[in-house]
Amino acid sequence: TPGPAGNGDVYLIVQIQPHPQFERKSDDLYTDVSVPYTTAILGGEIKVPTIKGTRLTMRIPPGTQSGQAFRLGGQGMPRLR
Repeated sequence: TPGPAGNGDVYLIVQIQPHPQFERKSDDLYTDVSVPYTTAILGGEIKVPTIKGTRLTMRIPPGTQSGQAFRLGGQGMPRLR
């Protein structure tokens, strides 16, 4: 039921706080992961954190350079309407 002044509008200002480990760019999430020197040179597997709190095993190819980016498909932000 309307109040004495009638029906009004409610305005919300939403601010998304930064995550301590992940950076969001559009629907993608970025994080830095330390890779042991020997794994970067020779190749191997590392555990990568996800936004869900789990860890995924990722294969690092031999000769990986510092600062190189890798993609884990389907681990970004969900696409909402």
